[in-house]
Amino acid sequence: MVVVERTRPPRVVFAGEVHSDPMHHKMQFELIKAVNELDEKPLAIGLEMCYRQHKRFLDAFIFGDGSIEKLFERTNWSETWGYPMSHYEKIFSFA
Repeated sequence: MVVVERTRPPRVVFAGEVHSDPMHHKMQFELIKAVNELDEKPLAIGLEMCYRQHKRFLDAFIFGDGSIEKLFERTNWSETWGYPMSHYEKIFSFA
């Protein structure tokens, strides 16, 4: 007899914002931290302004130098997204 463990589907939380409102980004950051504290499951953070082409730069930031300034430069943030990096800095650093 084979016993199949039933697993629950992944938990997905979406948090929208007005891109120019710093309070919305603060709320997103607090939500990310709270979801992370729920259990030991791995947490993935997706951000709409990050393109597939940016993956190597994100990896370098998260697993390498951790420099927000280099990430800003490498992704050409001002042209790619245009909103202040400071709105997203805590989220990137938490990742």
